[in-house]
Amino acid sequence: MTTPWVIGAGPAGCCLAALLADKGWPVTLLESGAMDASSPGPAAVAVQRTLALAGPSWTLLGRLGITPQQVAAHPIRTIHVSYRGQAGRVCLDASESGVSEFGHTVSYARLLTALRAAVAARPGITVHEQAVVQTVQGSTSAARVRWRGPAGAQDSLVSLAVLAEGGALTASGDALTWPYRQQALACVVQAEQPTGDQAFERFTPDGPLALLPCAEGYALIWTAPAARIAHLLQASDADFLAALQAWFGDRLGRFRQCSPRQRYPLRGRFVLQPAGRRFVQIANAAQTLHPVAGQGFNLGLRDITTLTEALGAAQPGQDPGSATRLAAYQRARRADRWTTAGLTHLLATAFALPGSSLPMSLALGTFDLAAPLRRGFARLMAEGIAS
Repeated sequence: MTTPWVIGAGPAGCCLAALLADKGWPVTLLESGAMDASSPGPAAVAVQRTLALAGPSWTLLGRLGITPQQVAAHPIRTIHVSYRGQAGRVCLDASESGVSEFGHTVSYARLLTALRAAVAARPGITVHEQAVVQTVQGSTSAARVRWRGPAGAQDSLVSLAVLAEGGALTASGDALTWPYRQQALACVVQAEQPTGDQAFERFTPDGPLALLPCAEGYALIWTAPAARIAHLLQASDADFLAALQAWFGDRLGRFRQCSPRQRYPLRGRFVLQPAGRRFVQIANAAQTLHPVAGQGFNLGLRDITTLTEALGAAQPGQDPGSATRLAAYQRARRADRWTTAGLTHLLATAFALPGSSLPMSLALGTFDLAAPLRRGFARLMAEGIAS
């Protein structure tokens, strides 16, 4: 009864389970698929993606023994931000914020493998694979988790249930949702003249395009209307690279090759009350953000940090799902969640407004010329919006 249950063994769920186990909590972890990160399943597209993690996120992962070097992460030390077809741009350098890098990019698959290894190394975690959660119902005394595993239907009463990943189970009825008029295309491309540790964010009327340095080259995230993304998916590699060249320019020389392209829809989702009655939603289950600022997983890790602190170290007879603990968690997360989600949505939409190209170009130029503004922007990218 006093065992916290974590639903979803993606990066967020595994991270939370391992951190709670280190604090002495016996944890039950439910995963709808297999724990082998390379196994095909609903997360097959996500496994191909690249994450950009800020410095504080690596500090948290370091508590589990996961370092950038261990997962072949690649540093980002400078960021070039521009608007297609306009002169205004801003160049950010991590040294302006007093750190050596803004963060590191890492393969989703490598990070998930490392986190699942961390789970496997902790005897205090009980893992149920092929466990599909159907409903979670919270009450003042217990959360009822109805799920189906290899042994059939299960009905479990638990002191605290934490939904750590998105997917089919969306138990909260108080979520704000909104569509974006874009989809995202993701792949890895090779460039003729790589710039080492520099990332690029290029805003366009169709949506932002990002190129992030990674171990394999550059991780591309290209957002555009669905029809254009469909056309880019169907194009040959040569035609796709030519389209990317025309859209991005020649700052990296010629684009030479690309990995298989993946498409995923973009939508915003924000749970207003993520905690209550022995049930908590964190990370992607609590908020789904546009990828423009790369803040989604960083925000989720801050959820995890705060929830771990709210539960504290396990003590005999201690109740992890008490109303006091969960209320404290929700209060502590309110400002960061609203601010991060709001600024991310503003970035995703403001640059695409009709007539916005010149004003936004001037704004970028102003940031580049005004050292205090540029340093503030650099600090935000290095430490996250919460700082």
